[in-house]
Amino acid sequence: VVLKSTGEQSLLSSIMSLVTFSPAEPPLLWEIKTQPDYSYYAYFVLAMEDQLEENAGLRVEISKALAKKDSCTVDHALKKVTKKLKLRWNPQPYRLSIYRWANQALVTSADHPVLPLIWQKFFKLFFERPKAEPG
Repeated sequence: VVLKSTGEQSLLSSIMSLVTFSPAEPPLLWEIKTQPDYSYYAYFVLAMEDQLEENAGLRVEISKALAKKDSCTVDHALKKVTKKLKLRWNPQPYRLSIYRWANQALVTSADHPVLPLIWQKFFKLFFERPKAEPG
């Protein structure tokens, strides 16, 4: 099947741009709010955002910065890491995956089938620690 492209971006290329986004810019769906009615959709969008943080090295660098200083806040660590990684976008603390997974877990109904997966993603991030550097 050949997809016909119109003057605008085709549906397939739009979807592919979300899947293969670069770490230089966040995906188009970055602004999604937590959705109790669309938990499956929110799960997949949050998974893409989570992958963005990982691809950009954001999560690893933030955890390293927070591990170095006890008095370092998330805001301060995020500013330092953004400069260090030379990101073209400015991530906000409330947009970090760990907060977004927690919010989604709290608004998803207790009997929803995707809730255990949402909690699993949250606790994976919550218990993740920076790897010890050799030397």
